[in-house]
Amino acid sequence: MEEIPAAPEPKKCLVFPRFKPAVFVGVVIVLIGLVGFLLEPDIKSLFLKLPIVSEKELPVGVEIKRFTSEQDIKNYLAKGSQNFAMPGLGTGATQVKILGEPQSALGVSQGITPEDAASSVQRTSETNVQVPGIDEPDIVKISGNNIYFSPQANVFYPMRGTSSGVGVASPGQVSAPSTPASGSPVTKSTVYPMPSVPSGETKIISAFPPQKLSQPGKIDKSGDLLLEGSRLAVFAGGTIYAYDVSDPANPKQAWQMSLNEGSQLAAARFLNGKLYLVISQSVNRAHPCPLTPLDLPVGKISIPCTDIYYPTTSTAADTTYTASRIDFRSGSLEKSFTFLGASASSVTYMSPDALYITYGFYPNQAKLMLDFFTQKGVGLLPEEMLRRLQKLSTLDISDQAKLTEIGVILNGYENSLSDNQRLKMETDLQNRLKDYTSAHLRELSSSGIVKASLGDFTVEANGTVPGILLNQFSLDEYQGNLRLATTISGSLMGESSETVNDVYVLDDKLQITGSIKDLGKGERIFSARFVGGRGYIVTFKQTDPFFVLDLSDPQNPAVTGELSIPGFSSYLDPLEENTILGVGRDGHQVKLSLFDVSSPQSPQEIAKYNLDEYYTDVQNNPHAFLKDPVHKIFFIPGSKGGYIFSYDNGLTLRTAVDLPGVRRAAYINDYLYLLSDQKMAVISEKDWNSVSQFSFE
Repeated sequence: MEEIPAAPEPKKCLVFPRFKPAVFVGVVIVLIGLVGFLLEPDIKSLFLKLPIVSEKELPVGVEIKRFTSEQDIKNYLAKGSQNFAMPGLGTGATQVKILGEPQSALGVSQGITPEDAASSVQRTSETNVQVPGIDEPDIVKISGNNIYFSPQANVFYPMRGTSSGVGVASPGQVSAPSTPASGSPVTKSTVYPMPSVPSGETKIISAFPPQKLSQPGKIDKSGDLLLEGSRLAVFAGGTIYAYDVSDPANPKQAWQMSLNEGSQLAAARFLNGKLYLVISQSVNRAHPCPLTPLDLPVGKISIPCTDIYYPTTSTAADTTYTASRIDFRSGSLEKSFTFLGASASSVTYMSPDALYITYGFYPNQAKLMLDFFTQKGVGLLPEEMLRRLQKLSTLDISDQAKLTEIGVILNGYENSLSDNQRLKMETDLQNRLKDYTSAHLRELSSSGIVKASLGDFTVEANGTVPGILLNQFSLDEYQGNLRLATTISGSLMGESSETVNDVYVLDDKLQITGSIKDLGKGERIFSARFVGGRGYIVTFKQTDPFFVLDLSDPQNPAVTGELSIPGFSSYLDPLEENTILGVGRDGHQVKLSLFDVSSPQSPQEIAKYNLDEYYTDVQNNPHAFLKDPVHKIFFIPGSKGGYIFSYDNGLTLRTAVDLPGVRRAAYINDYLYLLSDQKMAVISEKDWNSVSQFSFE
């Protein structure tokens, strides 16, 4: 079995074991450079103020507050400046997550007639989202007889170790698949800017009946789409355009809004006639407020420092997240709130009742180093040095100053040693560091979680769990509890810890009620899915452990079953109550696995299929996956064409459509529509014969 190469591990060059002055000076220069970078101004403060934050008092005991002044936020940023948000194992900028019951059908109207009525649409597919009823932007939407498609929109969907990016990529740029094909999850976490000049167009296609395909209209913007009735929103670059498409031949712009300089659209969702946006901005430490994330049809939002929430525990704050609720018909802002967090490995998750924003942060290196020498330094360093280090930990100075002073103390000691003494100490130090990092594993990386109620759009709780989240499917809300799957790893002074994986259950106050620890030691989470009272986790290094979790008791979650098979699954879909589909890779081929979980204690891979494809977009973007539960089939795209599988009795390749560059599939009644950038192909789901083809104008 071919092992997927891991991401390069940092070299185990100890920062202080050899205590070379040049090494220490280099570390200090890097740290100072990072501070200087963070202090560089990036946005200008101006514009009108809008009343956007509720004045609701926070519940007693909730460790989250609002800043009182600009100086207050500057002091907070200065205090936490040492805890730089380091690259993690999970996704990049925020992604909105929608919580709720597992999806069993995508837009299916029950009880269709055996034969299609000539001009009657009984059922249509919807975008494959995490929770039915809450829509996510995608390049294909359907309303009645019409399909709306943005073929030129190369959308980057945040799945594994990537940034979020609702909108189009740079013109002509295909989003790079961030899959384990080239190693472990990407560890750099940034927000990819959307292009300022969108390209391409959105096709409006009259798709039913399929024998009379036509393109009555188009919109000269392309990007991800959201659709409700006759209102279509196009996320084109840094601007959102809304159109009235009641007359497909003559779409009319209804409103538009734009992101301001320094802002990035991290996520968007649609629920009950409301558009929810999450916008991130790097903190300008010289002028942290007011924030001006969004230019609305009626003016620019201006958010003062006193409307920015923050956790009372100092973290590596470098990014603000502004969540806004907007009336989809008019484009008017209803409410908004802003929270200070970190850019690393951030995931945003929305349920029908609450919005959760998570972000990764890493420990205070000065504090951990001082703690290490306090616990493990006896016999390693002279008593006088240990006393100096212990006293240093009590001083009321910045963490940066403490790091500098630690270096001065240790470099002075290094200069007094012979080469033999230095080698002995270095060897002893590395051994003690290994023991320390193992004992303090869950202090080496953490994820902060912020919860805001959707009703009044006010922050109401925050919490912390060890480790870093992979993507939106790493979170789920069930019966008032939040479940999270994290990968835990980190290093101290060049000594890396062993990688493990945990699952945590949190109550409505974001307090941990139960946990499952140490799943897949030495491996990382490659996919997660929560379905009702169960959870399914895939970790990977050389084989694919598929874990079944019982999460029905929030105080006592447990692993009920485990199955190890070759390859890995990077996307899990609950096809039926006790049938889970895994989409991933085995060697250099796309692998589909069908898991029977009817016996949680003994999950089985009851079927598998290896495609002659190196990659499918489903591995990185679940919107590319389509399921039709009426015919018990699903579609996945490949580089050569589209593949339709039946899961009625195992896995059967029902048909394949030779359509290179196919992006999506959709269905209307019993017709399956496959869409590439240039054309559409239609096949019948009754006999799987070709019905028609249509080239876009």
